[in-house]
Amino acid sequence: MNAQHTPDQTAHPHQVDLARLRKLATRMDNAYRLPIVGVRIGWDAILGLVPGIGDALALAPSVYIISEARRMGTPGPTLFRMGANAAVDLVIGAVPLVGDLFDIGWRSKTRNVDLLEAHLQRQAPDTKKAASLRPFPKA
Repeated sequence: MNAQHTPDQTAHPHQVDLARLRKLATRMDNAYRLPIVGVRIGWDAILGLVPGIGDALALAPSVYIISEARRMGTPGPTLFRMGANAAVDLVIGAVPLVGDLFDIGWRSKTRNVDLLEAHLQRQAPDTKKAASLRPFPKA
């Protein structure tokens, strides 16, 4: 018998894409725990420390998440909210020091993946499929 993995028939068609985007958002927003204070930071906050170009570089994953959400059929109002999250992150994140602290708490990439997941759950034809969107608990 062939030991190949067969896809779960109850899995949502975008489950793999959503898991990939969730992993990217986690890396960007809360990949590392700061010792002593216990606050989680990600590459977004670290890149934001680089004057001038850091916040622009941190925008690229946001644009990717939004473009993938568009590809998955996310409606315009939700895409607008996602864009607004990214814009707030870019504008306030560009302010020295205050923006770096803001980046730690705002977590725009995680917010956007949460919006995408909520949209996909609303589109799922039944609760079994909606429950199968997230194969692991939310971190």
